[in-house]
Amino acid sequence: MGKKEFTLLEESMAIASRIGSHVVVIHPGRIGLDRKKSFASMVNNLGSLASLAEDYGVILGLENKEGTDLSNFCCEAEELSRTIEIVNSDHLKATLDIGHANLTCGGNPEKLRTFVRTLQKHIIHIHLHDNSGQWTEKYDGDEHMAPGKGCVDFSVLKLLSDYSGVYNLEVFSLEDVQAGKEVVEKALYS
Repeated sequence: MGKKEFTLLEESMAIASRIGSHVVVIHPGRIGLDRKKSFASMVNNLGSLASLAEDYGVILGLENKEGTDLSNFCCEAEELSRTIEIVNSDHLKATLDIGHANLTCGGNPEKLRTFVRTLQKHIIHIHLHDNSGQWTEKYDGDEHMAPGKGCVDFSVLKLLSDYSGVYNLEVFSLEDVQAGKEVVEKALYS
């Protein structure tokens, strides 16, 4: 990350603080030529950003990325959890993107359950959308379909019984929001 990226993220934190939004979602880094060096750089940057987040009174939600793009860090729950623990700040938590997790787990509901359990204690924010659980030419499989249109087992959300944050439907139409909301409510409360 360069000065420009830090400035943009700091501006986002300032806006979030001003409007009363308590969470700012950020994406992890990308894997460069040297994975170990790239990881260390990402952790260092996250530490600096968490310190800024503390100054603005917000929490950063580090989002898990989809495992269908091998240049992404933090696709696996273990790596995301480890990253958060290394930074060791109350101002860096996890944004669970259930669609990304489903892709990383290959559409396997048991693997998705394990993914959620592994990340559970760090989750501050949730992104909801559906997919086929497989790589496709369209968005590396990250199709952002309405919940219920793909193979995500949304009943895994019941594992997060203590979660009281935002459920953000990341879909492309109002109809998908309405249909997705019904599927998610049924999964949570049936």
